[in-house]
Amino acid sequence: MENLEKNSRSWTSGNEKIDDFIREIQLEINNSSDTIFKWVPYNQFSNIKKIGNGDFAVATWKHNQNDVTVNLKYLYNSQSITTYELRNEARQYSIRSSSNYYNICKIYGVSQNPYTKDYIFVLQDGYCKGCGENENEKIDEFIQEMQLKINNPKDIIFEWISYDQFSDIKKISNIIYSALWNDGQLKYNRNKKEWTRVQVEINLKLFNSQNTVDEFLNKVVEYKNDNFKIYGISQNPDTKDYIFVLQDRYCEGCGENGNEKIDNFIQEMQLKINNPKDIIFEWISYNQFSDIKKISNTIYSALWNNDQLKHDRNKKEWIRVQVEINLKLFNSQNTIDEFLNKVVEYKNDNFKIYGISQNLDTKDYILVLQTGYHCDECGEKNTETSYKWCKPCQIKNLKENFKNWTSGNEKIDNFIQEMQLKINNPKDIIFEWISYDQFSDIKETNITIYSALWNDGKLKYDQNKKEWIRVQVEINLNHVLEYKSDNNFEVYGISQNPDTNDYILVLQDGYYCKECVEKNEKTDINFIQEMLKEISNTIYLALWNDSQLKYDRNKKEWTRVQVEINLKLFNSQNTVDEFLNKVVEYKNYNFKIYGISQNPDTKDYILILQTGYHCDECGEKYTVISYKWCKPCQIKNLKENFKNWTSGNEKIDNFIQEMQLKVNHPRDIIFECISYNQFSDIKEISNTIYLALWNDGQLKYDQNRKEWIRVQVEINLKLFNSQNTDDEFLNKVVEYKNNDNVEIYGISQNPYTKDYIL
Repeated sequence: MENLEKNSRSWTSGNEKIDDFIREIQLEINNSSDTIFKWVPYNQFSNIKKIGNGDFAVATWKHNQNDVTVNLKYLYNSQSITTYELRNEARQYSIRSSSNYYNICKIYGVSQNPYTKDYIFVLQDGYCKGCGENENEKIDEFIQEMQLKINNPKDIIFEWISYDQFSDIKKISNIIYSALWNDGQLKYNRNKKEWTRVQVEINLKLFNSQNTVDEFLNKVVEYKNDNFKIYGISQNPDTKDYIFVLQDRYCEGCGENGNEKIDNFIQEMQLKINNPKDIIFEWISYNQFSDIKKISNTIYSALWNNDQLKHDRNKKEWIRVQVEINLKLFNSQNTIDEFLNKVVEYKNDNFKIYGISQNLDTKDYILVLQTGYHCDECGEKNTETSYKWCKPCQIKNLKENFKNWTSGNEKIDNFIQEMQLKINNPKDIIFEWISYDQFSDIKETNITIYSALWNDGKLKYDQNKKEWIRVQVEINLNHVLEYKSDNNFEVYGISQNPDTNDYILVLQDGYYCKECVEKNEKTDINFIQEMLKEISNTIYLALWNDSQLKYDRNKKEWTRVQVEINLKLFNSQNTVDEFLNKVVEYKNYNFKIYGISQNPDTKDYILILQTGYHCDECGEKYTVISYKWCKPCQIKNLKENFKNWTSGNEKIDNFIQEMQLKVNHPRDIIFECISYNQFSDIKEISNTIYLALWNDGQLKYDQNRKEWIRVQVEINLKLFNSQNTDDEFLNKVVEYKNNDNVEIYGISQNPYTKDYIL
């Protein structure tokens, strides 16, 4: 940094903004191997040659007594470009040398054409001058563009490859051939620091000469977008057919169907392999299947006798491994195109597909799939394959269970049924009618909130049993309160107090601030010891004895898991409609709601919610739950602190206050007025940029303490001449704030020069 500072006086672009831009980039270096971004005089370039019709040229740069081949990117009509626009343009390149930045083109500096005044980026050379040219100008330009996209020494140099480079050509199918490429692929030798040629086996994919060049090039782009490894383009001199030169991937021993369209599809799927763990898509003869068992009309389980191809890393070859599979039948009346579209649809849904087969008797095409994707009950695709969970079957089971419960109120029953039928995922909460006698250890937290234990507990889906089980939870019983929030309440269901007829919303425990009514009534609560603590006027803490239902993926059933909950009370004077509207409001805010209950004494309905979502200071829902951060309280604290600082300029103070009140998240920077005596170890970098240490440091929100703390940081100081008006300075601050790449901690002022500082 000191060397850069000394050297900064030995050069200039002639434009102060450009000089500042260059110095800002220079300050981003992290280690000795990073590129030092420079101002490069235009007279250091020679042999400048335009590449195609674009913005690029190749040139020789006389750099440190060496001739370096570089690419020049012309920023046309950039005479009045802003530093913000320059930085955005430069963002696509990098000065970094680490392996994390291999895929980004290196940038050496910026220059300017003295005649047109256009600025120029000096870039790493990416154009292969020795790769040959084809007689078609459009093809040549396409190849040049592909070569200029190289970002990494491991990248493939896309080439024009003369047809006489191929030997040992063998037909695999009508349009696929295997061959040996004599000179071979260009590979970067890191020891020699140059590209060398390595002989490789390749596949040749033919395209009919009747296709136009545009059609052919569109197909090349399509293959590139599908992550095919393409070495380049060639042409058969006799037939004039253009040829893709591809990585050797085609499985010669995988069989063919006899239908050209199916065979071509399988070949294309095989050529997409990128990894030894990838599945080799195959044509599988129907006689390879045994022990075939019907699951549904179109789904069968079977054993695959010859088995799936898997890559053995020790033998370095593909071997066959026996697997259990599912067979998905497609009616022979479907066209081949319809069938292949369905295969692509399955692939896009990330199904593991081993290949295609055909029933010799019915002529039905068959998709050979990994097991576990289809429901054992109905044969349709599982909605959640990892849980082996089928939404239609779960909906059917919930409907069949409607007759086994009632709240005694048809409107409430219909509402709960509607909520249950909205389930989309085994992790979703089954909204329930919860009998009030299910609650024990009920403790009043304030007027409308109680904590309780839900005896049976909430429903959870058991993945192994493939059924819903009950898990005991602690809950909140919630009566009436207005809410506006975008947080995630868990609402378990609805209950009713049989004595008061109050409806009750059953909520997850922890959404409510445990210190809201009076700050002096702070009491430490220990949920395990089941001690009472007041939360707010409408929130109560509880344990749910039977607990919430959760889906057990092993049992494939819903099980009960004990949870701590909040109870949100709603006054029995509210109509059922008002209560249900409030439940919907909670659900729309993504609260975790376990269900509904009712206090039998007060008749208050209760919403059962997940705990942990309310501010300790005001009792409102946290703005950012993961940080337990309440925006209204933070804004209030910032406002109260306005009297403790001043810049001495009312306009500046008002601006800083406005910036502070825009805080939306605990990770946001608190914009401040920073006293100049807070800076130490100040070092000049340029006329307007200084490096310094901020002694007290930046405000950061401590998640554990729930407060802002100071962390010492190294910072840059950007000076603005005292002759600038306040408005000019503040407009410049706003411009910097709008640049996402610059973090601004605040404003200061040099007490001697009166210069404002960013």
